[in-house]
Amino acid sequence: MFKYLSLIACGVILTIAMACSKNEAPKTLSAEELPKAVTEAFNKAKPQTKKLALDVLDMMKKKEYAKALPAIQGLCAIADLDKNQRTVASQLLLTVNNDLQAAQAQGDAAAQSLINSQQIAK
Repeated sequence: MFKYLSLIACGVILTIAMACSKNEAPKTLSAEELPKAVTEAFNKAKPQTKKLALDVLDMMKKKEYAKALPAIQGLCAIADLDKNQRTVASQLLLTVNNDLQAAQAQGDAAAQSLINSQQIAK
């Protein structure tokens, strides 16, 4: 439960930080945009950071949202991300949340359960 609350807080903080820096707010990424954005942003990252980013990408491809959310939280918590990496991490968070909502709308019980958990954590 605490993980989801931290994830939501991370997303809000990243979104506010991007807005305050006079940049456009992060946008969601399509399934086609995800691989390029993640690999370009994390190509020169530390090996552990790069692996985590690629793991998140794999989880999102497999629609494993329950695993992706805490992994994105871990990615967001890494202190030495550069501006582009933080932007992509924010985009991943927005994208997974949008994907969850779409899955919920299609009757996905697991997505509904995860969304309910997030709402309770708020």
